[in-house]
Amino acid sequence: MFDSGIIEYLIREYSNPTIVLFGSYGRGEDVESSDIDLYIQTPSKRDIKLDKFEKILKRKIQIFAHKNIKEISNPHLANNIINGITLHGFVEAFT
Repeated sequence: MFDSGIIEYLIREYSNPTIVLFGSYGRGEDVESSDIDLYIQTPSKRDIKLDKFEKILKRKIQIFAHKNIKEISNPHLANNIINGITLHGFVEAFT
């Protein structure tokens, strides 16, 4: 995934965010039809183009962008993110 350039792209586009890979792809339990789930901790809610990276990785990419983990009302989703793989920055779960 790092070779695709997506992490560097997200860091540039979201101005140095926290990036967490989670879900089946992050756990290594993905199948051919699995998407890539990324949590982006950023104050920016803007949409970005991911088509190029979806073609390279041959996967749909789903972005969950929030200012902080506390904004996520679904406890199952928040737990999956906290237990995911931090690719850049860090997640403050308790402040």
